[in-house]
Amino acid sequence: MKKLAHVIFCLLALAVMSGVVFGQGTTSRITGVVQDKNGAAVAGAIVTLTNDGNGISLTTQTTDNGSYTFDLIQVGSYTVLVEKQGFKKFQSSHNVANVNQPLTVNATLEVGDVAEVVQVSAGAEAVQTSTSGNIGGTIEQKTLESLPIVGTRGRNPLDLLNFQPGVVFGEKAHTLNPLRGFPGVELGNN
Repeated sequence: MKKLAHVIFCLLALAVMSGVVFGQGTTSRITGVVQDKNGAAVAGAIVTLTNDGNGISLTTQTTDNGSYTFDLIQVGSYTVLVEKQGFKKFQSSHNVANVNQPLTVNATLEVGDVAEVVQVSAGAEAVQTSTSGNIGGTIEQKTLESLPIVGTRGRNPLDLLNFQPGVVFGEKAHTLNPLRGFPGVELGNN
């Protein structure tokens, strides 16, 4: 009986911990809309997403309103290729997908032969336009290593939060802090 309780406890702990692990986002999403020169949606266009690092490709078709989505893709640099009979190919290279930052690559197709290619380099929008609520930031290793070493505390990576979009610190943080009143939650100057 004691062994059974121990096994159940271990399984329960494993289930709780796996939920925490899966809650950490490690993927991104690339979406877009394919239109012609007049702004009309191009339905049924073939959209190919190729990872520039490993050459792995994914393919989908645009919907009736011309939209496409590649969900749960690994972070990295991607090339988007759009093809539709009667239009020139559209190719956008060096689109960088970061963790939890949806990327939008819209394509405008020109009338012409499929053998012709319209190339765009890094045509992704820099502003988050999706309504997913996912907000994230990527911090380079060099930035982390440039944090000052403070006494015996060492580097505090939480100091980097002060430089993320939407974070308020300083005197106004107390009046804008929605977590004010919760024990251990404090925004402000250290």
